[in-house]
Amino acid sequence: MKKLLIVFIILPFISIAQIDNCIITSHENHLYEWDYNDEEIRKYDNHKENITIEVYKDFYIIEIDNMTQKVYWYYDSDTDDGNPIYYNQYYNKIVFNKIMNEIFIYTDYNKNQKAYNDILVLSELTIKNK
Repeated sequence: MKKLLIVFIILPFISIAQIDNCIITSHENHLYEWDYNDEEIRKYDNHKENITIEVYKDFYIIEIDNMTQKVYWYYDSDTDDGNPIYYNQYYNKIVFNKIMNEIFIYTDYNKNQKAYNDILVLSELTIKNK
């Protein structure tokens, strides 16, 4: 029983490390924006809709509300704690957080502030290998 419990705890983290050739479905999504006046991130939207991402080495296909789009991306590096960082063709930063089992998509880069204005957090992930 103990071994089975360990497998269920570790499996999601192993799966998210295999970013190539899988289908990721997010069952909950949170939108945040950077408040430059208070210098903090504020949640401004929350959705229970599914977002599906079919992942390949050089691109992914994202489906939101029955609309699909192919987006090219590339691996950049890992964070200090080993989470892979990607950038897509729109210069959005994508971080796969293996500990929290979430995906952070940073959008709307502000050149003056040298920071992203918005963050989409994909959570409650289901990951299937193809």
